[in-house]
Parts: sequence; structure tokens; C-alpha cells
Amino acid sequence: MSVHGVFAFLSLLRCQHQRTHMRKRLLQAVAPLIAVLALAPSDVFAQTKEFKGVIRGDLFFNISTANTVANVTNDPRYPNNPTETRFLKFYEFPPGADDGSPPPGNVYDNYGARLWGFLTPKDTAEYVFFVASDDPSELWLSTDDKEANKKLLALEPEWNGVRAWVATSRRPGCPDNGGTKCENRSNPVKLEANKKYFIEAIFKEGLGGDNLAVTWIKKGDADPEAGAAPLTGDILSAVADTTLKITVDPKPSTRDAGSTAKFSVNHNSLGPDSPITYQWKKNGSNIAGATSAELTLANVAVADNGAKITVTVTAGGQNITSKEAILTVLAVGPPILTPGFLKFDYFPGIPGNPVQNLLDDPNYAANAPGETYYISSFNSRNAFPDDSHEAYGARISGLFSPPETGQYEFFARSDDASQLFLSTDDKEANLQQIAEETGCCGAFEETGATETSAPIQLQAGKRYFIQLLYKEGGGGDWAMVAFRKVGDPAAAATLQPISGAFLAAMMPSKGSVTITKQPVAATVAENDVVKFSVDATASHTPLVFTWSKNGVPLATTAKEITVGPVKLADNGAKIKAIAAAPGAVAESAEVTLTVTQDKTPPAVAKVTGSDKFTQVTVVFSEAVNAATATTAANYAITGLTISAAKQTKPDTIVLTTSKQAENTPYTLTVKNVTDTASPANPIATAGATKAFSSFKFTSGLAKWEAFRGIGGNAVSALTDSDKFKNDQPDEVRYMNLFEGVTNYDESYGVRLSGYVIPATTGRYQFFLSTDDNGELWVSTDDNPVNKALVATEPQWGAVRAWTSVDRRPGCPDACENRSGFISLTAGRRYYTELLYKEGGGGDNGAITWRLEGAPLPADGSAPLGGNLIGHFVDPSGGKPTITKDPESQTIAFGSPATLKVSSLGSEPLSFQWQRDGVDVKGATSDTLTISSFSASDIGRYRVTVKNAEGSATSDLGLLMAPLTAQTGALYIEAEDFDFDGGKYVTDQPIGVTGAYAGGLYKDKGGTRGVDWNDSPGNDQPVYRKATGVEAGKPGTDGLTRAGFDVKVNHIVGWNDAGDWYNYTRQTPAGDYYVIGRLSSGEPNNPIKAQLDEVTAGHGTPNQTLKKIGSVNVPTTGNWDTFTFVAFRDDAGNAAKVTLGGEKTLRFTVGPTGPVNLDINYLLFIPAGPPAPSGPKLAAARDGANIKIEWTGTATLESADSVTGPWSAVANAKSPFSAPTTGSGKFYRLRQ
Repeated sequence: MSVHGVFAFLSLLRCQHQRTHMRKRLLQAVAPLIAVLALAPSDVFAQTKEFKGVIRGDLFFNISTANTVANVTNDPRYPNNPTETRFLKFYEFPPGADDGSPPPGNVYDNYGARLWGFLTPKDTAEYVFFVASDDPSELWLSTDDKEANKKLLALEPEWNGVRAWVATSRRPGCPDNGGTKCENRSNPVKLEANKKYFIEAIFKEGLGGDNLAVTWIKKGDADPEAGAAPLTGDILSAVADTTLKITVDPKPSTRDAGSTAKFSVNHNSLGPDSPITYQWKKNGSNIAGATSAELTLANVAVADNGAKITVTVTAGGQNITSKEAILTVLAVGPPILTPGFLKFDYFPGIPGNPVQNLLDDPNYAANAPGETYYISSFNSRNAFPDDSHEAYGARISGLFSPPETGQYEFFARSDDASQLFLSTDDKEANLQQIAEETGCCGAFEETGATETSAPIQLQAGKRYFIQLLYKEGGGGDWAMVAFRKVGDPAAAATLQPISGAFLAAMMPSKGSVTITKQPVAATVAENDVVKFSVDATASHTPLVFTWSKNGVPLATTAKEITVGPVKLADNGAKIKAIAAAPGAVAESAEVTLTVTQDKTPPAVAKVTGSDKFTQVTVVFSEAVNAATATTAANYAITGLTISAAKQTKPDTIVLTTSKQAENTPYTLTVKNVTDTASPANPIATAGATKAFSSFKFTSGLAKWEAFRGIGGNAVSALTDSDKFKNDQPDEVRYMNLFEGVTNYDESYGVRLSGYVIPATTGRYQFFLSTDDNGELWVSTDDNPVNKALVATEPQWGAVRAWTSVDRRPGCPDACENRSGFISLTAGRRYYTELLYKEGGGGDNGAITWRLEGAPLPADGSAPLGGNLIGHFVDPSGGKPTITKDPESQTIAFGSPATLKVSSLGSEPLSFQWQRDGVDVKGATSDTLTISSFSASDIGRYRVTVKNAEGSATSDLGLLMAPLTAQTGALYIEAEDFDFDGGKYVTDQPIGVTGAYAGGLYKDKGGTRGVDWNDSPGNDQPVYRKATGVEAGKPGTDGLTRAGFDVKVNHIVGWNDAGDWYNYTRQTPAGDYYVIGRLSSGEPNNPIKAQLDEVTAGHGTPNQTLKKIGSVNVPTTGNWDTFTFVAFRDDAGNAAKVTLGGEKTLRFTVGPTGPVNLDINYLLFIPAGPPAPSGPKLAAARDGANIKIEWTGTATLESADSVTGPWSAVANAKSPFSAPTTGSGKFYRLRQ
């Protein structure tokens, strides 16, 4: 054993009785750990009671429509924080009548249930169990009354009807379907009479019917008849926590005066026969009649602003009062027109899908919505960002202003049905229905579909009342509206919901908006572009900006707008911005745009070839006249024939040429092309010339092209898109591996292309791995025309999952992602193309290969790269593109560190490195060098490369210190905060050098304001019993520590500004740097947190804090993407904390917002050299004696009692032999 400190202690025992006593003490010492890790279901409750005759049903509502049991068990509320608990007399849910007659089969949607408890058979026998459910379910049974010993007995693979015990439909394993045993039927299980067995059934309901039931027969008995009763209460029992606890406190509410405020509370169930009463209070006084789990306050007044709402729950002779929820009431005035928003009226409690159900609802007829929201685009997701609302209707209404005069089509899409209306003017009374969605869930449809209107003539700047009614039955719920001017070539499926730039709505006035930066008048030449900007502050959010030119809306809601290329007709145009929050508006000053006459002919700004060698792209200095610019005869290239000229942008022409030679200089001559000025300015008759070179081959590169805004998972969605057909990617990068960007975006497709060059002649097998679907094409030579499909990804694969069989039905004999063996010749180029399509979730794409006879590539091994791949690039550079990102590294303190980026682009290139979003002073080359790495240098680094044509920013590279047992680094896992008013686990050291393995804090309660704090905001689901602290999901990555990983037991999530956690620990003395492992999926808000030392008041609500350091770094952009962030002091240096003995540290989110983050763990890295190792002491039986061995110069001491007195053992040297006679002896080392 390795010991740090003043002395090491060992008790040696000389008799069997003493050895037994020591073993008992050791078992007592580890018993708390065993108790935590081997919890039975009843152990999760502080005080439990068993109830005979019932099974416990824990319900988890508002889980997605996906129908898998994993959707239930992965829900963060599962298993200890159900929405509702019921105790059932039959092993069945939803319950039927008390006489055992079958229950209804369609009661709820989008939920999961866990029916669990104990089964006590009356007879010893072998039993066969049956489960029937809609949708899938799993049935588990333990070998005893411990949940830890449960095993899966049977399952419902898809769905079946109520008590459909012996049906064979949708059960592929049944003999009738060619199988050997129906999945919902268990093998015989021998059970003993009067022995208690833990039993559990879990099922998931999406939409439609819902039922779960369990029954059994004795082996050899006839199968149960369809509809026969399930297991009955006389053999069932369940447990409940008899200590009343509030699991979800009322949440704060901000409402307009005159509106309705609602509050609710949730608590645990004390058992089947425990009546519950409620009493709501406002500012400590009872609210008359407010005696249910929900409180509705109608017509709240400004006088109610700041009211403290609580509820007292009484059950089982106990009562508990919730924490306060503050009611904020905003004063409102007369309605005002507010640009940038629509009104969203929500009408709950309306079943079914047809819109008529909404129209027939009395609350709709009375114009009495349950809630009203204001949304900044024609997208219901602005009001309801997820699918948790069911059985409701909604009305989205306001005013629409078209940007140009002309004919327009409108597009509706929704889940479920919807009807779209447009008025002939700004009057609601003149609404006419123009489109309808009668089904569900489709994309925006093209002209002629019922979901798409006929063309409608509209006038620029005029306001038209618009309204969408939509109805949600169950499952997904959303509604969107888009528009398109007739003649616009954009595909309907690529359209986006109408921006707030074209919308406005009447709403009660409240609060204020103040313009803080005014736009400035501008003078520009014809055909130039000009920028205007504005800024403002508001008393409430969201804050939206809209712009207009001469009263006609411009298509942006940003603070800055670009106008142009401008025309002479724009001279004198009036530009104005409006800043608005719901019910508050501020107009900017109106400024004038002055446009002067353009007298300068266009110049040829840039000419580039292409990797197709039959195209040349010409960029002019300004927009050019289409007629003159698309005349092929106006262009000439020495040695090439030009057959066509196509305008792709106002200033860009693509020429089609005869085949160009590789890496060859050419000269372009242009004449007779004019600009769009009036009168037009032509290029001189003699022509303008520009030299360029055709593309050259470069080893080690593959070309990555992203086509955004394309839904679905199928590759055909990419190849059928106009962007792909017209070769118009949204972004192009060059990669140094045949691998795309991972986790780049949603709803996009990729073409990853290049040439593979084998080093050895032979037969090669290719492998692809993509998320989602993918296709791999390989040519017989370097000509893309000769490519052939060789392998596919049928569903999706993990990153570099070359040989995994998951989601590849053809495996193992014919895995779809593997090609046959293809003969290739060393040194030859073979065009290769990987197409893959991303719908949602993770996304990746890569290829590799193996030579025939070589082993299969290991999952996770690198894709093709280096001299085995290559592509053609523009030798003149062009806009910067990153070809190799800075690589993450582990650097020892005091060692040099170097980060390097590789890029292509026209010279001169400039560089600026950043660490955690802040510019690194002086770091302005392609290489960042740190002469002596320190804790202050820990962080995420990226570099932005710029030239005259644009910029590119690298992916992030992390510089981190090594963390091994030798460094003396310590850690605290986020979920292991103090419990029960300042307590902590004292029998386990923390850190890389210690043995703490996590989990010791599971189910330990906490005291709000002492151990942890939850500020108003996101405060559920509950992580640890009796705390209300939020948790995410189990972690899957970590840092190596002493031979195993610091894996996260749970990520503590949903943390917003003001949340904090106290961590009390015994630590080795020393100074430490502090590193947080944190993440945030917030796209715009930073990761902000502070670490303090609690210097006084530990274990009380009145704690004194001393600041250690803080973090304020850019978001990681994904909740699952964690990074290491160094805490810094106010001067920006690495924060240092002095530890030793018992100390309490507080981690605070923010402390000010906006912020929302997940915390994984905290790391403490020694600021100096590791403490020297203490002496090593070992003892072993050696015949009749005990042999004691130790290292170093320590002195061996002995005593007759552990309390001493101690004295040196005369002439003792290692190894020392101690006789095992006498009454007993204790030994220790003193150093």
C-alpha cells in the first residue's frame, strides 16, 4: 500500500480471534459502499412500507413518439421521478374495473410506464409468463427480492391488443411465423411457494392504443385465453416511500396583467390508501378554493406583481410546503402594432386531428385561449420547441407585407391538420382560405398541392392579414408557413418559414425599447453594395430588428443589413430600422441612401479553372449585363475553345471550355461585356486580359462539398436536389483524410471526392462508414464518368465503424458497406466519390480499404490519407480553406507546445489564433508556439485565416496537461456534491491517486441553500432524491487515471445562472490549478461559471465565499461535446487554489446569465512538483511469524495498543520477522 503523510499505520494480529475481528471491521468499513451499489428497489426510499394486494405503476408522460423501451429507460426522470404513481389491483395498465374485466385500450399517448413490485407464488412450481402490450414492452423477473438479480423473461417486439396473450401477429418468433417461440412467452421458471420475487414490466406507448398486462400459467397447463385476467393482487405487493416529498416545485411565472397564471406541484405517492390534500397560498395567506395539485389565477393584476406562491401538501399525517414561486405581472397598455412578430393563441384540451375540432371548441368561439405567445417567424416551434403538447389547437395570426409587387404562392405544413387563410387587406374579416393540410407531417409541397395556394397578386409594402389554424391530436406537433414569388426557382422543400422581417401583429403595449445606435446615411456608386447597422436595448425579450426601404420590408431581422447592388433608381431611398420586443417598439432615425452614376466599365477581378478541367469561372468587379456576359464570343482563351457562358451570380460567369491541361498557364481575354449601369459601361473593344493556371494535383487531400437545406436520410434526396444537379455547394473544404466533417449540421448532404493512388498493385476491398445513408463510387480510372457504385451504408454507422454489423442487414456474409475486391494498379489515380446524406442527429462520412489478404480494418482506425489520396486544387489559391486543423495534444508543464494549421488560399494570408474565443496576442502566423506550457495555456485553440477573398476558421484543437497517477491530479465528479446539510463521503480519497470509483453519493439527499441551489429556470428532472437537482445522462468518456477511466457517473445538466453545488473533501496539501470539464448546447450563449472557497458557514445557509477563479468561454455547440476549460483569476491567469485537509469548494453557474451548461467533473492539477511518495509498508504470513517489509529510512515502531505508547523496535530492519505469540502487537512506521 502506498501512503502519503506523516506516518503509515498497520495493525498486525497474532491470533485467529484478532484476525476475525479485523476482517469484521474491514467489512464494516466497506459496507456503506456495498449498500449503495446493491440497492434493492425499496432502498431508493428513505422510509418504505410494503403494501399487499397491489403492483406499483410509475408513469412517465411526455416521452417522444418513438416506440422503444429504451425511450423510457433513457428518460432522465427514470426510474425515481415519475410524473405520476398509481397502485394497481391487477398487473395491468391502464387499469380496468375492480371485477377484472378488460380495460379500455386507448387512453394516453406518448408515455412510458414501469409496473414493478414483488410476486409471491402460493405454490412451488415451474411457471410460464406472458406479456401483452401496445407498444413494445419488456418483462423482468429476479431470482429473489433484489432488483439487481433480475433477468429479462419476455418481451413484446411491436404491439398487440389488450390481453392478447397468445396472438401471433407482430411476434416474429412464434412458430406460426417460422420461429421457435413467441417472444412474449417466457421459458418455464421454477419459483418457490411464499418466496418473494422482484418483478418489473416496462412499456412504451407512442400513439393509438395503449395497454400492458402480465399473466402466467403453470408448466403443462393450457395457454391463457385471449382476454383472460392478468396477475391478481393476492400474489402481488409493492413498496412506497412513506416520507412525503415534493418532487417538482411550482415554477415562477411571468404574465401580462389581465392574463391567467398557472402553477402546479408534484410529489411522491405514499401508497394506495393515502388521501392527499392541497392548499395554495399567496404571500402566506390561503387562496380560497385552491385545493388541487394545480392552481389557476385568472385575470392577474399589476398589484399581484412579486407575489410569492406556495402550496402545502398534506398526506399520511404529514405536510410539506413547496419552495416559493414568484409571480411577475407586467403592466400592459392599449394594443400596438409590433413588427417582427405573430400572435400564437393556444387552446388546450381539444382531442382529435381535424381543424373543425378547434373551430367547434367553446373557448375558440369565445376567443379565450389558454395561453398567448408572440413568435418571431411563421413557425410554431418558436412557441413550443418540442412535441410535449398534446390534444390542442392553435391559431397563428398577424400581418404579412410582401417585399415586391407580384404574384405569390403560400405553403403550409403541419402536424397534424391545418388551414391557411389570407385577407385581401389588413382586415381579419376579409380572410379567405387559400391552402389546407388534411393529413400530417409533409414538407412544403409544389404548386398544385392542397397545402399550397394558387398564385395571389400582392402589392409591395401593403399589409395583408394572415392566419393559420392547426390541430394537434398526439405525437409530433408543429406548423409552418412559407412563401415564394412566382418565377422563383427555389424548390418548395427548401423554403424556410416566413421571417419576422415581413410580419407584424397587434399586441398589448408593455415595457420599452431604446435605440442605442442609429444607422448612418451613405453615398455609394451605382452597382455597389452598402451596409447599415443599428442597435437597441429592451426591457424584455425577444428583441427583433426589421428594416425597410421606402416603407417596403427588407429580408432580414439582423442588426446589420447589406443593400445592393444599388441602382440609380435607389438614389434618395429612405432606410429605417425598427427594434421591437413583444408590445414595445422603437424606430430608428430615417437615413438617406445617395447613389451616384457609375461611369467605370467592369474589370476582370479573378479567373479560376476547375477540377473538371472543362470550366473556367470569371468574376467581374461588379454586376454585369446578362446579354453581353453570356455571349461566348466575347471571351477567348489561348489554346482552348469556349462553347458556352453561364451567369451564376450578378458578377460571375462560368465558361465551358475544351479540355484543359493540368497545371498549365492560360490567358483570358474579355471584350464587349458591359455592366448594368444606365447608360452601360462596356469593356474596351481591345479587351481585358487576365492570366490564370489550370488546377494542379496535390497529394494528401480530398474535396468536401456540403449541400445544406436538404431533408431526409436517403442519398437520392441529395442527388435529386437542384443544388447538387447545378453543382452549387454551400461550402467547400479540402480535407487531409478521406473523411468529412463530423457533426457539422442537420438536413444536408455531402459529396466527398478525390483520387485514390495505391502504393501496391493488387485487389482492394473498400469500406465506408456514414451517418446517415451513404454511397461509395469508384472509377475504373481517373475519369469520373467511369465511376460505379461499389458499396452503401443502408442506415447509419458510427464514426469509422468499418466492420460493425449494426444496422447493416446483409452482415455478416454480405455487409453493404464493403465492396468486392477491385483490381488496382500501383501509382495510378482512380476517381473516388463518397455521397452521404444527413437527416438529423450525428453525422459523419469516411472511407478506407484493405489489400486482399490483409486483416479487416479495426473500427476507429484512420481513413485513407497521405500519399494514398489526392485532388486537384487551384494553384492561385482563392478564398482560404483549411486543409489540416490544429491537432489536440497533451503537453507536460514546462515543455514546449506547437500548434500548426495548413491552408490553401491566395496570398497574402493573415492568421489570428484564439484560445477559448480570445485572441492570443502576437499569434499571427500559421504556427502557434508556446515555449513553456503552463496551466494558463490549457484551452481550446483555433485560428482564422484571411485574405482579400474571404476567411476560414479551423476546427478546435485542445491543449491539455497529462493526467496520470504520477502527476498527483485530483478530481471531483459533478454529481458528488454535499448531502444532508454539509456532509460528504469521508472514507474515500479523491483524485487520480485515490481509489474513489464514483457512485458513493447515489440517492443521498441534499439541503437546498446548503449543499446546492437551483435558481428559477430549468429545474427538472430530479437527479438525487430530495434535492431537485438536475441530471443528464451517463457519461461515456473520460481521462485515464491509474489504469481506469474517470468516467462520468452522471452529467449534471440543465444548469442555468445562479445554480451552485458545494463539494467538501479531504485533500493532500498543495497548490492546484482548477480545470472544468464542461459543455453547452446553447448556440449563442457562452460557458460561464465561478469557483469559490467556502471560508465560513459550511453546513449552514449563511456561507462566506472567497473567489478562486472563473470561466467565460464560447459554447461547445453540443450538450454531448465536453471540453476542458481552465479557471482563470481576474487578471486572466490560471487560477490557483490552496488545498489541504478538509475544504469546501462551491461551483456556481454564471453567476449571471444568459448561460446554460452541463458539468462533467472538476480537475485539480498540482501547481508544483508532486509530493514525494511516502514509505511503502507490507506484511505477510511467514510460517508461525509475520514478515514486515518497508522501503525508505522510516523507523519501525510497536505498541500493545493502537493508542500507544509507541516505541522504536530495537535494531529493526526490513524485512522484520514478528512472532505471532502473546496477546497482540501493533506496528507502524515513523518517517
